[in-house]
Amino acid sequence: METTLRQDFAPGAQGGPRRHKRTSVIWSGRLADGVGDRHCVILNLSAGGAKLRLGALTAAPVRMTLTSPHFAPRRGKVVWRRDDLVGVSFASPAPGAA
Repeated sequence: METTLRQDFAPGAQGGPRRHKRTSVIWSGRLADGVGDRHCVILNLSAGGAKLRLGALTAAPVRMTLTSPHFAPRRGKVVWRRDDLVGVSFASPAPGAA
């Protein structure tokens, strides 16, 4: 079941275009919430957010930092969750993003 926290970020929200172009990837990452961190798989990425797959998800952190060898650490928050997938919104767009 999907929980939408922000309608304007939710996948396909109101049928409108997304704010940032998404790129499909399959990258290893770490999701840290200040208490601990866990492995994740980054499934898509944009200047404003990402879709992640978390294994054995009991609770997704609300505020988090996403790290990967492919980019600098990005702070943000979980904005939706469905099964083992979560959508995160970054606190600020990636450097150089329009």
